[in-house]
Amino acid sequence: MNRLLLVAGTAVISMGLGLIVPLLVDWNDTGRFGDPAKAIALTATLFVSGGFILIGRNWRFRAHGPMPKPVRAAIAVNIVFLAFFALEFSDGILRQNGRIFYWTSILFVPALLLLYGLASGRRWAWWTARVAAALLIAWFVGFMILIPFADLRGHDGPVPWWGRVYMLAVSMTFAAVLTIAFRSLGNPEARRFFEPAR
Repeated sequence: MNRLLLVAGTAVISMGLGLIVPLLVDWNDTGRFGDPAKAIALTATLFVSGGFILIGRNWRFRAHGPMPKPVRAAIAVNIVFLAFFALEFSDGILRQNGRIFYWTSILFVPALLLLYGLASGRRWAWWTARVAAALLIAWFVGFMILIPFADLRGHDGPVPWWGRVYMLAVSMTFAAVLTIAFRSLGNPEARRFFEPAR
């Protein structure tokens, strides 16, 4: 039980912080704090405080055994993506004219289920995380190859060179983070953690 509380608390805090980043950028750009911003601020506050409560409750339960470092690394990668999804959601509401649905929105629930599976040592989560990481690595590497040559356009016309550099850096970061998850889950210690006997 305590392992799930710790992972859930960390994930909720990270998502709360992800909600806050666009809020601060919007406040810096506009100098005002409208109703959507207040709702995001309240939600972020509830997420962060709720996460700390979950982590605090974690210490009241006895551990079910240590979680191997490679598994913790894979869980951390999953949490990074959940925080990124929260950031995109907040950015859409505050800075993209109230846009709520991104392509990442459909990945949010599967990422939460995968986080639960990884934290509880489910074999299906090991397979799913490995396959998903491999596919996403291929996706981001392929995107990195296309960025210099593709005709990329934003709201204001063609994407400038520095925009392409930014996109390359973000894609490279995600590919590297996913590679860490893929390699971590391939570690023999991680494989033992996800044995069917669990």
